Amino acid sequence: MAVVGSGQITISNVDDGAQGPQGPTGATGPQGNAGQMLNYTLTQVSKDNQGRLWKSSGPGDWTGQAYTAEGYTGGCFLSFKPSAKTNYIMVGISTRPTMSVNYAAIDYAWYMNTTGQATIYESGSNKGSFGTYNAGDVFSITYDNAYVRYYINGVLKRTVPVTAGLTFYVDSSFYTVASTYQVYDIFFAPQGSQGPQGAQGIQGPVGADGTPSYLHIAYATDASGGGFSQSPAGMTYIGVYSDSSTTDSTDPTKYTWSLIKGADGLDGAQGVPGPAGTNGQTSYVHFAYATSADGSAGFSTTDPTGKTYIGTYTDFASADSTDYTKYKWAKFQGPTGATGATGATGAKGDTGATGPQGAQGPQGPNGINLILGTGFTDLSQWAKTASGVFSIDSANLCNGNNSLKISTTGTGFDGVHSAAPLAISAATQYIMTLFAYINADTDIPLDKPLRVYFPEYNSSNSIIRYLETDISNGQLTPGQWYKRTFSFSTDSNADHFGPLGMDFKNVAGTAQVWISQIKLETGGTATPWTPSPQDAQTIAAKKVRNFTYQPTPPYDVGDLWTQSGATLYCTNAKDASGSYSLSDWTLQKIVLASLDGSVQGLINNAVQSGSSYKGVTIDSNGLTATAGGTVVAVNSADGFKITKSGAVVVQVDTGGTLKLAGNIDASSGTITGAVIVGGTVTQSYTDPVLGLRTISMQNGELITSGLVDGPNTPNSTMTLYSGALNFTVGVDGDSYKYVSTFDGSVLEMSYLTNSGTSSNPNYVQAANIELLANSGDVRVSRSVYVGRAIEPLNGTTVGFFSNTTNFRNSANSAWGTIVCGQLSQTSTEELKQDIAPMTENALDVLNAMDIYNFRYRGQVELGVPKLHTGVIIGDGYRTPTEILDWPQTGVDIYDAIFFNYKATQDFFKLYQSAMATLQSEIVDLQSRVQKLEAA
Repeated sequence: MAVVGSGQITISNVDDGAQGPQGPTGATGPQGNAGQMLNYTLTQVSKDNQGRLWKSSGPGDWTGQAYTAEGYTGGCFLSFKPSAKTNYIMVGISTRPTMSVNYAAIDYAWYMNTTGQATIYESGSNKGSFGTYNAGDVFSITYDNAYVRYYINGVLKRTVPVTAGLTFYVDSSFYTVASTYQVYDIFFAPQGSQGPQGAQGIQGPVGADGTPSYLHIAYATDASGGGFSQSPAGMTYIGVYSDSSTTDSTDPTKYTWSLIKGADGLDGAQGVPGPAGTNGQTSYVHFAYATSADGSAGFSTTDPTGKTYIGTYTDFASADSTDYTKYKWAKFQGPTGATGATGATGAKGDTGATGPQGAQGPQGPNGINLILGTGFTDLSQWAKTASGVFSIDSANLCNGNNSLKISTTGTGFDGVHSAAPLAISAATQYIMTLFAYINADTDIPLDKPLRVYFPEYNSSNSIIRYLETDISNGQLTPGQWYKRTFSFSTDSNADHFGPLGMDFKNVAGTAQVWISQIKLETGGTATPWTPSPQDAQTIAAKKVRNFTYQPTPPYDVGDLWTQSGATLYCTNAKDASGSYSLSDWTLQKIVLASLDGSVQGLINNAVQSGSSYKGVTIDSNGLTATAGGTVVAVNSADGFKITKSGAVVVQVDTGGTLKLAGNIDASSGTITGAVIVGGTVTQSYTDPVLGLRTISMQNGELITSGLVDGPNTPNSTMTLYSGALNFTVGVDGDSYKYVSTFDGSVLEMSYLTNSGTSSNPNYVQAANIELLANSGDVRVSRSVYVGRAIEPLNGTTVGFFSNTTNFRNSANSAWGTIVCGQLSQTSTEELKQDIAPMTENALDVLNAMDIYNFRYRGQVELGVPKLHTGVIIGDGYRTPTEILDWPQTGVDIYDAIFFNYKATQDFFKLYQSAMATLQSEIVDLQSRVQKLEAA
């Protein structure tokens, strides 16, 4: 018998000891995250108290969604079960579940459908089928901060490397509407991230080629190998040795012998009988060999040849058991030696002749179109980029399909963009196909291209780049469709994409471009245009019948019946078992030129006995006409009323009161005593004491007469010039008082006093405007002729809020002078914006400025000899715009002062720098002088 081994084998009779007592039961762990504990945001989806989900409302498309408020960063675990194989559902994890209810927004998802195939989708991209599934199977997705893994019933199906630090939420998209739950036993919890890989240890020296080592065992009756045998029966010694041969040697001298059973001892003297002891027994070690780890294959107790496992057990019987389950098995074959060096490459043989080309296989299915709304049956998936107008053109077809017409009369780039981002993936190849068309009347210049583009964003929502293709007018032949194909690969660092934009640059006139059959698909080979799967489902759902003869059931609501110039639509569906009835159809359109007697009775019946036609309803309540958002109604409750988007525009109620939301535009007529002549409205009345009073609105000016009370102002008038009040009063030597208030408290004028005569009889030379406390600001928008003063009282501010506010002298011949105790410019932070430190060098600005001496012409006319110093605003004068006021007709004193302050700062910095340089040079010269003196 031989034992095959490597290294050293130690065999001993080991007492394993009695089994210890069972430990106490551990404390109950925290409750797991059961499905019913998750907090969902639901769209057309319902959830019961067990956390089960199903799409309970809405159409049969991908509009149902449930996503969790819980999200886990750096690792998560999701599992769930489908209730049946009769639904179209996607469930997975997403970093941005709020982006869309569509499955394209789910980053990693299991797709379950009625075929029983378990398919994986990632950001809307089909990654293939990964087996079949049954109702109740456990689907799982895990993220360990490095990889996303997919499982079915615990079996790994796919592994994807993923960026670390992502936060995932449960996200789902439901297509099928059901009355009972579709997904259940939903479990979502955090998962520990994958630990970092340890550093690689130092490589040890290369060992010698391994050689199989075999352990040989024999038995004998003495220590020299007498009675040599390979059977242990009746033997008292065991011998062992090892070599590289599988054959046991019969040479006793090769073995090392050990006593395994002691000889009988000499009879000793009879001792004192001790207490009865336990029955002693001899222990035997048994060996066996096999080719499997449990000993069931290739079992033998005597032949180790070709065996790779050794089994041992001990008992008190000398015979080896043939029951392989009694043995403890261990592998003992030595390790495989190192691979030898590769032999030299043989000479290359001649290339064989090329075989005949095989027959072309059948064409595969078209690629999936990843852009919605490219059939242009409606415009729900598109929006305009700027001021352009776009519409569906069902006349200018491309390969039998509608086109999108884009028109603009503006200048610059204009066009359309998709309403939703593109559901595509990073580091993936795509190909885009589209058709473009222009007519002979387009005004787009030949060198301005049609541009098709979309941006790529990173996870911080910053644009990485734009992927685009241009089509110049030189490539477009008016009246012909031009096909463009564009291949590209998305950036590996991109997180999301789009939307898709299409625009062109117009310079004048009207520009028009038609677009059709846009298709975006994966891979590098373009396939014929097809609508997206979602569009195809929508089109199928909207398909109607168009009967050209008397309809025979089945027919559905919305089906059309066209006959002899009249079009009707079905309002009552019937299946094949039903019978035709005229009442199932409603008249939609009549082409009068095509009428004949066969439909005359139908028309008379529809018009005379019906109550509604083309948006007009006439019944016992009155008449209502609807066109778009505008409704005109006449009834006993509201009188005559016009509303727009629900708001009243015009109404004459049953009491005769006119309510008007807009303006009255009239050139003549009378409105309750107000006369309109040539656009001027005049209202007059006679006061029994004060006599005739009038107020007119003429050319934007409000003119009143006789409206100022007081014995000294019988002819007072007030005129409103585009928002400014001009008071004109008679002149006499008496004082009078009146108060005029704007907006309740903005301006209060009091004690306008005439202190003498003036060459202008309508000018109050010594007027004071006093603004009382807490009554706001004085606001002036036209010229103010300053007589004495504008006096703010009790700390109230006097404010001028127009760039046309002027101060003139009493003769209106020159600018006036403001004399006050303090002149301040508002400088509080809350009144300013775009605050930033000034970085310009003010010295450069001021050094480029010319300063002049001059006199004001108005002062020269009045004999004022004052010589002024300042800048001149006009062509040929070097006056910096930085110190001008907003209309650039004067100097902003505040800016000018602080430009000088900044110039002083800039000069001081130059001075400090120069002084530092000079000081350094002085120190250097002093050092040189000392060296010279020392020499």
